[in-house]
Amino acid sequence: MLNPSTTSPHSAAQTGACLSPLKRPLTSIAALALLTFSPSAYGIDWSTLDVPGAGVNGTPDTYAAGISGTTVVGYYRATENSQIQLHGFIYDAGPDPQHGTYTNTSLDGPPGSVLSNGFPYPFGISGSRIVGSYADSSGSPYGYLYDGSNYTTLIAPFQDVHRTYAYGIDGSNIVGAYYVNNIFGTPAAGNYGYLYDGSSYATINDPNAHSDSGYQTNTYAFGISGSNIVGYYQDNNDNFHGFLYHNGTYTTLDYAPAGATFLYGIDGVNIVGTYEDPLFKYHGFVYNLNNDTYTTLDDPNVNGGGSTLAYGISGSTVVGTFSNGTGNHGFIATGVIASGVPEPSSVLMLGFGLPALLGFRRRRRARTQSVSASSGKNFA
Repeated sequence: MLNPSTTSPHSAAQTGACLSPLKRPLTSIAALALLTFSPSAYGIDWSTLDVPGAGVNGTPDTYAAGISGTTVVGYYRATENSQIQLHGFIYDAGPDPQHGTYTNTSLDGPPGSVLSNGFPYPFGISGSRIVGSYADSSGSPYGYLYDGSNYTTLIAPFQDVHRTYAYGIDGSNIVGAYYVNNIFGTPAAGNYGYLYDGSSYATINDPNAHSDSGYQTNTYAFGISGSNIVGYYQDNNDNFHGFLYHNGTYTTLDYAPAGATFLYGIDGVNIVGTYEDPLFKYHGFVYNLNNDTYTTLDDPNVNGGGSTLAYGISGSTVVGTFSNGTGNHGFIATGVIASGVPEPSSVLMLGFGLPALLGFRRRRRARTQSVSASSGKNFA
């Protein structure tokens, strides 16, 4: 079963390792996607996305991570020369996701990228601009921006930064995370989110984010749309919470019945993410800021102890990954609209109603903290 805290790219910010690897260098590819079409009873159409040749020991292993319009980016693992390697891909879903084409299945980062240890992987896309992460021969991970022709390496320019990851993009704005290896020092050791606007970096660090050690912090910025940034943080009790950041204000967003909430993507007023239920299974969801509604997203091909993880959204289309007894598969879900039942109480925030959330396992309230920007750029 997929576990968001251990097997998805956000764990890369914690451990320096991503999901997995593969390589089958294709040139300018128009390989037909291996897709399975699954209509939903709720008006959502599901398509399964498996990169041709992807898999380890005969088990499929494809992850759809980001979407812009009809273009999907992600990564997959495969065994090559007796080694497990990871590659990025670009998939043009077109008007019919089940009959789209791959335009690139070797999106492998800048020259010198190492195809192992969980790298490289693309995760976000805006128009023709793609962001992701790669590692060099020393094993050090960096973020990257790919414009369709050239790669630009992204390194957070803060004190004692050892790792940088890029996860989300909207126009010229990029979000991600960086790791500070500074035990007992200042800034505290741990993972911090960041916003890069094309010229300078600003730290994103939810004030509720701390580990039980007392000196480590863990905040990860994954998605951006306009002036809104979403991600998740880990609190003093090692619980994971989603957050929405807007103009210096952090708001905790926890799916009401969740044991853990991870926010990955945002487009306008719609946020996608993953939550853990009381039985420790994972489900995707979409949350609409205007309507205060959550809609659970479970791929109809999930069975038994399988899970669904929602990573990216563009309009009414969501992409992500599901696991079942046959392996890990990407998915494209079209016609997604947050239409769940509104929570009974709400608070007003950013002109949108945000629910006052009551956790199934433990009581949680939507917390809002205003943090002034230092020099207009550091939001920590």
